[in-house]
Amino acid sequence: AVAVQLGTSGEALLNGDLADLAATFSDVITCDSFLKCFAELDGEAVDAVFVDYPVAKSYAAENEGFAIINENLGAEQYGIAFRASDAELCEAIEGAVAELVANGTYAEIAAKYPDIVNNLIFLAE
Repeated sequence: AVAVQLGTSGEALLNGDLADLAATFSDVITCDSFLKCFAELDGEAVDAVFVDYPVAKSYAAENEGFAIINENLGAEQYGIAFRASDAELCEAIEGAVAELVANGTYAEIAAKYPDIVNNLIFLAE
């Protein structure tokens, strides 16, 4: 059995693109937090947890006895969304990010965390 957090991209993958993989599991258990997923694993109620790689890596680093498979099962991009009426805030955030890119801080952060895709995409009307 595998645990996955309810409402996450992991759950969507197991119900969509990775449905064939999910069908090989004896059961897929949904939990309302990734911590509950790991509690199920620690208590041996499930054999594995399906979570985002940075979450798994962080949890395994802080807790002994966990291993992570080296398999890319999906890719994601993240964005920052604003209400249309928050144009001033959106411009301030875009400016701050542009400054981080221009002064090299963004490249330093990307180098420090190579497991995270370092792409910026700005969407505007």
